[in-house]
Amino acid sequence: MRDVKLFLTFILLFALVNLKAQGPHNQLITMTQEEAQALADELHLNEQDARTLRVIYVNYAMGVEDLIVEADPEINLLKEVKSLGNLKQDQIKTLLSEEDYKLYQYKEEQNLLRQESEFDSLQLYFDDSAFKAAVLDYFDDNVSPYLIYYHQTYLKPALKQKHYFKINQEREHLNEYADRLDSIKLATGKRFVFDAVLEDDLEATLKDLKRLRKKYKDRLDYINVSMGPVVREWNSDYVDMVQAYYKDEVYQQIDQYGKYLNAYGINYIVGQFSLLLFDIYEPRGYVEGRDVLIELLRSAQ
Repeated sequence: MRDVKLFLTFILLFALVNLKAQGPHNQLITMTQEEAQALADELHLNEQDARTLRVIYVNYAMGVEDLIVEADPEINLLKEVKSLGNLKQDQIKTLLSEEDYKLYQYKEEQNLLRQESEFDSLQLYFDDSAFKAAVLDYFDDNVSPYLIYYHQTYLKPALKQKHYFKINQEREHLNEYADRLDSIKLATGKRFVFDAVLEDDLEATLKDLKRLRKKYKDRLDYINVSMGPVVREWNSDYVDMVQAYYKDEVYQQIDQYGKYLNAYGINYIVGQFSLLLFDIYEPRGYVEGRDVLIELLRSAQ
């Protein structure tokens, strides 16, 4: 089993209840408008150009969120996200002067480096063995029994045997992809990078997971809704654990990253995939599975 990266997995503790309606468009619009306006201020754009920049940012973000949340099995998610990114870049290049576009590219690169640095620094907090042990013990005592019960009662009886074997296969594939992504990071020194082969392999696995999710969506949604109250309790307990171990600014950074994952619908779709991939004989694999899925989807954006 790969090392559990709790920063990814527990951004919002076992966030199963992020239904489509809760991947709030308003939150995403606000976040992206603020990001675009901050850039417009730095570039000293006039109000009309600033408004156009905000529209470009919002259209891109909403497009990505729709692709993730809808999870259409016939769409190549990673390629479509990349296509949206290219369109965003072309529109910004058309909007800005040559000098401003070069400055924009520089600031985007600096922003990515900052994100990677913040991610790595937060990961150091979550590598603390005492905190990791506390969270995993909490998972074993409080979360695992619910996952086993709902999986056994509402999902497993409906699973066709061929789908059961396909789920086991895709679970192995995801762990393999995560190891390959780790190797790319070591070779390039960058966290959020893919190569073409890995992207194609992950695209195929995501299509299989999206097809399975579509077949069992009603049951997955029922489990999500049913577990809503207890998940909110887990989240509250997790906040208490984080604040007991770390300073407020660490929690604030975690909370901000969680809002990002929610706004783009990543927590929603990862929650549904994770329920499909859950193995009652290795419950902690659920923790690892969320880690792998979030990291792969984040790296693919």
